[in-house]
Amino acid sequence: MMKHSEALPDTYRSKIAAGIPGLVFAYLAIIWPLIAWTHPATIDLVTGLVAEQSVDYPINKVFYPLVLCLTLILYGLEWPKWNRIDGFALVIFATVLIYFCITSIWALVPDHSIKQSVLLVLSLVCVMLASKVSQRADRILLVLFWICCLAALLNLLAVLFTPPTPIGHRGIYPHKNNLGYFASLFLFFGLFGIWNRPTRLFGLLLAIVAVFLIYKSQSKTSLALALSAPFIALFLSIMTRKLHLSMMGSVILVLVLFAVGILSLAGLGVTLSDISMVAAGEPTFTGRTGVWDFAIQEFQKRPILGYGYHSFWKIGDLSPAHGAPFGFVQIAGHGHNGYIDLALETGLVGLVLFLLLLSIAFWRNGHLDRLFPSHAFLVSCILVYSVLQNLLETNWLQSLDPSSVILVIVIFAAPTRFTRSRQ
Repeated sequence: MMKHSEALPDTYRSKIAAGIPGLVFAYLAIIWPLIAWTHPATIDLVTGLVAEQSVDYPINKVFYPLVLCLTLILYGLEWPKWNRIDGFALVIFATVLIYFCITSIWALVPDHSIKQSVLLVLSLVCVMLASKVSQRADRILLVLFWICCLAALLNLLAVLFTPPTPIGHRGIYPHKNNLGYFASLFLFFGLFGIWNRPTRLFGLLLAIVAVFLIYKSQSKTSLALALSAPFIALFLSIMTRKLHLSMMGSVILVLVLFAVGILSLAGLGVTLSDISMVAAGEPTFTGRTGVWDFAIQEFQKRPILGYGYHSFWKIGDLSPAHGAPFGFVQIAGHGHNGYIDLALETGLVGLVLFLLLLSIAFWRNGHLDRLFPSHAFLVSCILVYSVLQNLLETNWLQSLDPSSVILVIVIFAAPTRFTRSRQ
């Protein structure tokens, strides 16, 4: 169980460490997009596809090693002052990262797989160690809040003063779906800011700008999930409190109800195509069903260990998708489903390990909800949004995607010590 730790000395090292997860998040949300501004993604006007970008920026090879070195120094200096990292969470976290690196042994393109694995390890280990050194999840979340405010301002200026793409505004990002995703995060942090008195005004402004950005991105998925995730998060909190369930128990209950609903629709003759027609106005979820069918067929050829991390899509002629009969599959950058892609690249082993990691996040957040509801609400919104979004997109544990950073912050920062002054 998560314990409310005793107050620790607020050293300069803990203050610096609290900013490291924010620095990594800022790199993904602001710095990297601005560097890549001159290289926007290639866009397919029908599907809104983000094609593979071949530009390799040396800054990726410099930024993460430097941040990791700083984190390790802080970790070493603070070692005698705090308890060991929670064993089970650390074991699962380390196992996931090590296994992803090992998959490069049988990957279709080993060099590409190991590079992406190392990049993922560097970014997430920085966040994990810094979160523990800081022992101040409230400070980490506050740093992320202000970064979201800055990122939202930059995207607002980009939307107001630059022309949109044919399928929607992309803001400072390569694609409209990236703007929709980040704007959703801005909305959740805006609601978090509204909840806490010192940041109430900025939180309100952030939430308003976030809704505007989602609308201008024309990302239907982001709009639907951004508006529904807070209600689902609130429903989970209410069930946890009223039914005296754990957060994981509430999540399992919701999943059971969802499964019953799907089976009931199937019994009434409602198909996936019917749902797509209602949601998207066409029967294939903008081409996704063909990609899913192909990915599942390929998964069945290597169900246990997969094709290797980042070694199925975007690897040129060596990709099984290169000769696929369905044209959209040939140019797809991913499987448009985070769970299918994890199974495809890392097999059932990798998928099960990830689901354990995700379960830990919900479990920790359940303890957090009893003490600090505003922080837990923010975490629930992000988790619920990511769980649902990855049914249509692939973001889980991608090397340069903020979803991975947020997940690790949830697991290793949210359960640590909080101050009550902001509640």
